[in-house]
Amino acid sequence: MISPKDYQALVERYEDALLMAEANNRLSNNVGYISHNDILNDLNINEQDLENIDIELE
Repeated sequence: MISPKDYQALVERYEDALLMAEANNRLSNNVGYISHNDILNDLNINEQDLENIDIELE
């Protein structure tokens, strides 16, 4: 039997391993990427616009 706390830690480690595997897979495919600046240009926004956004966290 495993405690809920230990089970949660185990699940988190498993999820982290899946994310790491996906990241490694994406990096190994040498897929082109879109830069942060390209995205901002496509959306017609700039860094100042992002700094002026109010963020509300719950």
